[in-house]
Amino acid sequence: MLEGGEIGWDNQCMDPFWEYIGIAVKKNIWVALLVLELQKNNFHGIIHDSLTRENSLEVNLSSNGFEGPVPRSYVHCRELKVLELGNNKFCDEFPSWLEHLPKLHILILRSNRFHGPMLTLKSKFPFPRLRVIDISHNYLKGPLREEYLRNF
Repeated sequence: MLEGGEIGWDNQCMDPFWEYIGIAVKKNIWVALLVLELQKNNFHGIIHDSLTRENSLEVNLSSNGFEGPVPRSYVHCRELKVLELGNNKFCDEFPSWLEHLPKLHILILRSNRFHGPMLTLKSKFPFPRLRVIDISHNYLKGPLREEYLRNF
C-alpha cells in the first residue's frame, strides 16, 4: 500500500493493484509510464506527487472520487498532451500553473470543486497548444481570459 494511505479504494479486490503501484513507485519502476488511464473506478483520496512522471503523455483520472488539490508536480510534465480530471472531487483554485505546459492539447476539469477566478501567471502565451478545455460544473468566477482561448 502507498505510504500515508493517501489513495484509497472502495473494493477489497483493489488491494493488490495499489500495493503494486506502491512497490513500483518505491523501486522507480514507474519511470517509463507514458499513459495513465484510471477513469471510471471507485478510487478516492488525494493524488500524491509520486504518481506523476515528467515523461507522461496522457493522464486520465476522470470519474473517480479523487479530492484535494491537483498535484503541482504536473507542471514538470513537459510532454503532457492530455490531462483529464473530470467528475471527481478536486477542490482547488483553477490550476493556472498548467498554462506553461507546451504540449497540452486537452484539459478536462469538469464537475469538480474548482473555485475562484481564473488567474494567470502572466504568461505571454498561456496554453500554447490547447484545443479542448472543459471547465463546466465548477465554482469558477470572474472573466474568462481571452489568452486561454487564443488558439481556438
